[in-house]
Amino acid sequence: MMYPTPFPADWSWATALLVAVCCAACAQDIPAEWGEVWQPQLPKSEKHPSLFYDEADRERMRERAQREPWSRWWQDSLKHGVGSTPAVRWWLTGDEPAAGRAREALLSQPIWRQTPQGYLEPSSHRFSDYVITYDVLSAWPGLTAEDHQQIRDKIAAEADHYYGVMCGGVPGGCNFGNQRTLAASALGMAALTLCEYKDSPNGPEKWLRRALYEIRRDENFWFFRPGGLFVEGAGYTDYMNVQFVQFALAYERATGKYLFADPRLREWLTFVVYQLMNNGELIPWGTCETGIGLGFFGLLANARYGRDLAPLFRLAFNLPTSPSLHPYHLHLALAHHDPEVTGPTPPASRAFPASQTVVLRENWGHAAVAVWFAGKDGTWPLDYRYGTYSHGDSGHFVLTAWDEVLATDSGYDHWKSHDYYGAEFHNVLLIDG
Repeated sequence: MMYPTPFPADWSWATALLVAVCCAACAQDIPAEWGEVWQPQLPKSEKHPSLFYDEADRERMRERAQREPWSRWWQDSLKHGVGSTPAVRWWLTGDEPAAGRAREALLSQPIWRQTPQGYLEPSSHRFSDYVITYDVLSAWPGLTAEDHQQIRDKIAAEADHYYGVMCGGVPGGCNFGNQRTLAASALGMAALTLCEYKDSPNGPEKWLRRALYEIRRDENFWFFRPGGLFVEGAGYTDYMNVQFVQFALAYERATGKYLFADPRLREWLTFVVYQLMNNGELIPWGTCETGIGLGFFGLLANARYGRDLAPLFRLAFNLPTSPSLHPYHLHLALAHHDPEVTGPTPPASRAFPASQTVVLRENWGHAAVAVWFAGKDGTWPLDYRYGTYSHGDSGHFVLTAWDEVLATDSGYDHWKSHDYYGAEFHNVLLIDG
């Protein structure tokens, strides 16, 4: 049987070899000054499932699936499942037909890749979901040795493709910021899952090194502004964390190294909590995005992954009236969400000197007045990176009371602000920054 290669079908093997050489040449050591957490470490041996939970977690997850809030999420996953849902259903309930469907999908369906450009950002969600499906289903006796080999070869071929794109040797589209972080996270999870795989021109060790390097390299890490908003905004933070949080959890489980312990990432997670109004809505500034809730905090609302910030993350997750999780995160919440995590209530007001941002809020309740204001970041615009994000190159002001926005500022002239803000804000006082 022909297995997928990491290169387009119309490429010659000479071209493929040249790309492999280029990838090898561009491999870089991860600087020691980045910190020990960024130094790659593979598990010593494979164990399945292992990415997010294992046999020791199964009974607890089964019990949780019978009571709130987990039962609601479990039912949501069964009704609106993703590719890995049948495998998870088998692992938790023993549903053999579901296992058969998961096997058929792994063997018969290609790993989806966005067309026509082949962008890794949208593709990464399907890639990681395929990897998770195999991690969970791997223990099923119905998978033959040939099945395992075919599935593992497919994952490896896709991982080599991602590796090549991020090396710059293969066209693919993976801009710095949320796109590259998403792609690197999927690649990292593939490396952890196939840590014993040998039949690849690159292999798990290089995949993991590349994943960590691409997230932490200066061109990408710049997006995580010190003590400030992720350059692409809170909405993209939520979207990016569909995969980034998964990778961070999986890497900690495999090695004990917790990426969110990095001071820059710790500040980033803390800052984004304070961009929520008391009803869970994102404050409307910067890119003028709107939305309700940051569901990924549901996976960090526990002592292991939230650590001393767990009470803050639990509060952030529960600010909306009906907290929700991304479909990819529903089964993880059975293992990791802890609504009873304890600790002191975080202060409602906070200052972030590095980004000149101040949040003044009476309390975390709905009957409260709050104001956000930020000075202009003197490092922006940066023409050699991105100079177009309004929340970096202008000051800001937002005023709310009783969960209603009273005044806001996008940093543009009024006429342009009206273009950027939706109709629900057209009667809101707009103030020049």
